[in-house]
This record gives sequence, structure tokens and C-alpha cells, in this order.
Amino acid sequence: MLFWIVLTIMLGSAIFLAILPLLRSARNDSATAETFDNDIAVFKDQLAEIERDLKRGVLNERDAESARSEISRRLIEANAKAENTSETAASGQKATLFRKFSAAFAFVVVPVIAALMYVTLGSPELNDQPLQARVQNQQQNSDQSQILGLVERVETHLAANPDDDQGWEVVAPVYQRMGRYDDAVRAFENIIRLRGDTEPRLSDLGEAIVLSQEGVVTQRAEKLFQRGIALDATAIRPRFFLAMGLTQESKFQQAAQAWEALLEEATPQSAWAPGALDQLNMARSQLGLPPAEPSNSAASIMSLSQQEQQEMISTMVAGLAAKLEEEPGNLADWLRLIRSYVVLERPDDAVEALRKAETQFASDQRAMTELNDMAGSLGLTAQN
Repeated sequence: MLFWIVLTIMLGSAIFLAILPLLRSARNDSATAETFDNDIAVFKDQLAEIERDLKRGVLNERDAESARSEISRRLIEANAKAENTSETAASGQKATLFRKFSAAFAFVVVPVIAALMYVTLGSPELNDQPLQARVQNQQQNSDQSQILGLVERVETHLAANPDDDQGWEVVAPVYQRMGRYDDAVRAFENIIRLRGDTEPRLSDLGEAIVLSQEGVVTQRAEKLFQRGIALDATAIRPRFFLAMGLTQESKFQQAAQAWEALLEEATPQSAWAPGALDQLNMARSQLGLPPAEPSNSAASIMSLSQQEQQEMISTMVAGLAAKLEEEPGNLADWLRLIRSYVVLERPDDAVEALRKAETQFASDQRAMTELNDMAGSLGLTAQN
């Protein structure tokens, strides 16, 4: 309510200041006409007084004639002004009518139009955005503009150099984050064309295809995930999407088994675990079964407090590291260990594990490629 009161006062003040010259102009015209009439009456009285003074002998004929000439001159000027005023009376009336109409328009029509436009187009109930939020929005817009500029430069480069695998690797995840899924599909296809098949690359392409189809696991995506599992049977992502595909095909028995198998390998830092548990319970519901009990390791861990989860995770990671000291030939375990260190915010340990893994698999080109791909995605660099 206070907003509308303040708005009304401001609008009224603005309108009054706008029409004030019109009101002054009308008063000036009226005052000018009245002054001309008074001057003419005074001059006529002066002429009559000269005639009386001449008869009484106060003035001689010469002085009287001189006075008559001066007054007559002034009377002629006054009459001329009066005639001009008379001639412009009609136009003055029109001007007065226009001023009245303008004043009425300003006082009535303008506020009504302004109020209607504000109610229709404005947002009177919208809260003010704090300065910090506006600054953050401006910063985000600036960052977005910079990203778009970089993407355009990379696209220009790739148009002239379509076989630059590094360029495609740079732009592919950016396309996906921007929601340009068809472009992401094309970029991941080029990466596989230039660098060959690995489970992460096949899963990247399959995921981009699923996103481009609004979450539907298509036959093409399914084949890509199956090829990924053939390269790494322990990989989570292709198994997750294949289980999702089974749910979409209403193969709930197979889907439930796939989700249960995945959840047995989940840890609290597995971002996919809650979604997998929901999918499992949905499949069980379709089969007429009750929700899954927290009997598997992932569900048990998720039921713990945050501190207990962290302690259990640290114990599990330490056990995995000890296992790799004795049996260093399992690439999947090395990848899992490196990723766990990153999640636990232990970057030095992650880099050290990456260095050991690269030493172990120095002669295995496929393994080195997977290590390099994961190191790049996690922002790690081994110091050999």
C-alpha cells in the first residue's frame, strides 16, 4: 500500500510541474487584455481633463495642443494593442481550450494509462533483488559470454581442422553442460573416430545420446554401453544406463537384478546410488514386492551418520590401497582408488596413486589411455 501512495504522490507532482506553464500562460493572456482596457480609459480621462483645464484658463492653447498630441499618440498605441488583442481573441479562446484539454488529459488520462500499463506489464509484488545477487548475475552472464566466445573459437578451429582430437575433447563436455546434446553427440563421435574405443568414451557418447533423446535409452545407446562393458565389466556408468533401459522396457525382473548388483558396489560418495535405489524400489513395486531393505552394503552405509560414513569410507579406501600394494595389476581398482582420493579431497594421495598406476601400466597403451582420460577429467597430473 505504501508503494502505491508514494507512486501517486510522485506522479501528481510530475503532472503538476508539467502543466504549470500552461496555467501561467492562460493567466498572462487575461492580465494583458485587462491592462490594455485600463490604459485606454486612463488616456480618455486625461484628454477630458485637458479640455477642462483649457476652459478654466489653466492651460493655453499651445500647451493644450501639445498635451493632446502626446495623449493621442499613446491612445493610438493602446487602441492598436486593443485591436490586436481583439483580433487574436478567437485564437486565444482556442488556445485556452487546448490548455484546458491538455491539463485534463495530464491529470486524468495519463495516470490511468500509466496505472493500466504497470498492472499489466509490471510486477508490483516482486521483491527487490539484493545488490549481491545482481552482481552475481552479472558475473554469471559475463562468465557465460566468455564460455560462448571460447566455444565459438574452438568451433572455428575445428571447422578448419576436423581431425584435431584435443579440440573435440575440449568442446564435447562443454556442449553437454550447455544442453547442446546433439553437438555433444557429434563431438564424442569424433573423439572415438580419432582416438578409438574405451569404456569412458563409449559411455560419454551413449550418455549424450540418452540426453539428446530426453532420457530414453535407445538401441544405439544400448549397443554403446554393451561395448563399454565388454571393455570394462566393472564400469558403473554403462551398467547404470543399461539397467535404466530395462526399466523403460518394462523388464522389471531383470532391472531389479541389475540395480541390486550395482548397489552392492555403491559407496556413500556414489552420486548415482540414491537414484539407483529409487529405480530398484520402483521395479520391485511393479513386481509386487516391498521396498528394498538396507541389507546390502550401500544401503547400510547410507543409513549411517555423516561422520560414520566418512570413517567407513576412509577404512574402505585404505583397504583398497593395501590390496593394490599386494596385487597391483587390477586397473579398475586403481581407477577406483584415484577417484576415491579425489572425493575425499586428498589430491596429493590421488596424484601419488596415479603415478604408481602409470608406472605399473607403462607398457599397456589402452590402460595408459584410460588413466590419462580419468586424470584429465579429475584435473590431476602425475609427477614422474
